[in-house]
Amino acid sequence: MTTSTYAVTGHWIAGKTVAGSAGTLPVVNPATGEVVAETPAGIDIDGCDASNPN
Repeated sequence: MTTSTYAVTGHWIAGKTVAGSAGTLPVVNPATGEVVAETPAGIDIDGCDASNPN
């Protein structure tokens, strides 16, 4: 079994990296079924929070 290490980044919204507030989703290589990364799962409020200057 291979152990993979990968970085989880955030969404790029309004010029800022914003962490998703809904956990993460796996990114799967369809040829092997291997999880190769995780991507943040976001909801609409993530975009509103990032673009609101107040």
